[in-house]
Amino acid sequence: MPRALVFLHVPKAGGTSLAGVLANRFSAEECVAIYTAQEPTDAEVDAARFMTGHLSTSVVDRFERRPFSVTILREPIARALSTYSYFRELDEPTGTQPELERHDAMARLAKRQSLEELMERAPELAEHYFGNWQARMLAGKRLDGTDERIEDALDGLRRCDFVGLAERQDESADWLARRLGWAPLTPLPVTNVTRTRLREAELSSAALDALRALTAVDRELYDRALSLYEDRVATWSTATNLEEPLSGIEDAPLVSNLRFDRPIRGAGWLGRERLGEEPYACWIGHTGRAHVDLADDPAARSIVVEIAHAIEPTILETLRIFVDGTEQTALRFGQSGDAVRASAPIARARGESEGALRVELRVDHTARPCDVNPDSRDNRELAIAVRRIALSSRPVA
Repeated sequence: MPRALVFLHVPKAGGTSLAGVLANRFSAEECVAIYTAQEPTDAEVDAARFMTGHLSTSVVDRFERRPFSVTILREPIARALSTYSYFRELDEPTGTQPELERHDAMARLAKRQSLEELMERAPELAEHYFGNWQARMLAGKRLDGTDERIEDALDGLRRCDFVGLAERQDESADWLARRLGWAPLTPLPVTNVTRTRLREAELSSAALDALRALTAVDRELYDRALSLYEDRVATWSTATNLEEPLSGIEDAPLVSNLRFDRPIRGAGWLGRERLGEEPYACWIGHTGRAHVDLADDPAARSIVVEIAHAIEPTILETLRIFVDGTEQTALRFGQSGDAVRASAPIARARGESEGALRVELRVDHTARPCDVNPDSRDNRELAIAVRRIALSSRPVA
């Protein structure tokens, strides 16, 4: 039985980008995301080769073969302030579903009350969302409980195969890829950014003291995680073979015709998504560039890119395609069903990875959906959404 990878996603710890990038290394049907109060079903556990969500370490024990477990922790005060700021920016809830009652109540209060007022007037909500969530999660406790113990959290910390830090996220992702024996995961795209975040310097001394009391267990856990991370990095930095010997999780295979519902060996892409019944696609984000590695085909005469969406039409005009660092000239555009098809003759300059070609897409600018459409709440920086990159034996028409 193949070993699964589980990413325990701490809310507002910068994990959305990494969750999407990790999911991209598996096929869409192998990925399970649980972001509700419900526990994953047995069928979901059995089907998952990659699972993520706001889950406690208790999910690890439900797999027939122990999964490779990963998490990212964040400095507790920063996480709490980001959580409050996130709720403050949410639209006013228009209805209440039983499973979202607490979430909607927090959204309403955050819009009307300062952090200090909220902690005073709604202590249970404050403890749930701002308190020791990271300790609760690593201890394998119910995430709606508040019975965190540092001993349980530290035991969960030791059980995780990899623990990174939000403040050093790209570095953490680089080490994770090396431990797994995968191609690099970076640069990580930026997602789920809170536009106007409350800063620690803006808090009153009373509010800061109250927040420190709420996060005392998480503070001890984070300090230990930081020490553990730095010790491991020091050891790994002198190691000759960094691959986790027991991970048993292969990287996305190299193919010459890559559809984005399949495992994607590449970086710079946001997590795959789809509209309705459309094929899966991945957006190029704030960096304005992303790449995939394809299996070389000596018979290939052209490179083909199918583009499902562009956040602005002018962005397509700036698209450039590179193969092993060489820009492909004579780029042409056409239609492929409901997608835009960009193609160019292949000019090769061999890279270091024999048998593989690196195809990189670059654009000159990005835009935010909320700026293009005033009704959108999506503040991600996006460029184009790609659903297929392939080598073709046909010349460019």
